[in-house]
Amino acid sequence: MTEKPIAIVTGVGPGTGAAIVKRFSAGGFRIIALARSAELINRLAQELPDVHAVACDVSEEAQVRTAVADVKRRFGAADVLIHNAVGGGWGSFREIDPKMLKGNFEVNVMGLLYLAREVAPEMKDNVSFCKNVSLVMNGSYSFEREIAITLKKSMPRDFQKWLRR
Repeated sequence: MTEKPIAIVTGVGPGTGAAIVKRFSAGGFRIIALARSAELINRLAQELPDVHAVACDVSEEAQVRTAVADVKRRFGAADVLIHNAVGGGWGSFREIDPKMLKGNFEVNVMGLLYLAREVAPEMKDNVSFCKNVSLVMNGSYSFEREIAITLKKSMPRDFQKWLRR
């Protein structure tokens, strides 16, 4: 559908996410910028060529499924997935609010799982990679990061199984 490689970038806010979008845009990619709030991603889409804004909460499986299906329909399969959406918190296990921790887990770990399940099957047909971009934080985030890293490391084994079929 497109000659430009497609990158899906989650967690596009004013910091790291916007910087990633700008860097990939400068590199000739078509960017699908995902964020819960459409305000910033709409602005980036107006400022940069081939940046497309999609409001999506990656902690919601149905939203991820809908967003990725729309990307595939409009542009084709993604070549790159960068999961930059993160939730974080600081404090000891006695101080951390369980509701915040659960919400962070949904974004950091389940969001990656939902995205990978929707994007990876088509990536096996391309020379592609899946990267989880993480911010180094103290407190509750460290164990979620380890789970996400383990999940990411298991993905190449799945790719190998698909490639052998």
